[in-house]
Amino acid sequence: MAAACPNPEPATLRWYVLKVKPNKENYVQIQLRSIAGVETYCPLMRTAKRYRAKWQREIEPVFPGYVFVRIDFARDLLYLRRLQGHVDLVRFDGRPAWVADELIEEFRRRESSRGYLVYRPERPLRQREPVRVISGPFRGKTGIFLRYARSAERVCLLLEMMRSPWAVELPRAAVEAVAV
Repeated sequence: MAAACPNPEPATLRWYVLKVKPNKENYVQIQLRSIAGVETYCPLMRTAKRYRAKWQREIEPVFPGYVFVRIDFARDLLYLRRLQGHVDLVRFDGRPAWVADELIEEFRRRESSRGYLVYRPERPLRQREPVRVISGPFRGKTGIFLRYARSAERVCLLLEMMRSPWAVELPRAAVEAVAV
């Protein structure tokens, strides 16, 4: 009597990051869903862009050129190689990078009822506006916003230290406006 083969392990489905050619996110997703039945996800966001002096709202990928695919790597690799419009899986040290299910769930949870994330940029700071430092070595200090330094990514503040005003340059993300 022959021994019964043990049941194979259930497929290990993980979310991987697939690099695709420019503007081919939808095309690759359609191929994967219809041909291979693979679950895909490409988070979208609604933004405003300026074209010819007019603001227009657009819906575009949060990560242009990338699509999340939920596959069993060993089983579904062949489907990925047959795709048109893809480049390769994102890899670190030669191994495909996978993403935790919780990250995808978090993106989906934040989507509006229309299926996209709403991008709300922070309001620009105004000169002489009171601000608070929320991270870094000056955390908790309050001061006055002077100007953006070199780009919108860095700000110049006036903080009082050692009973004197000091001009300090910090990352924009380290500062928030103080409600007056």
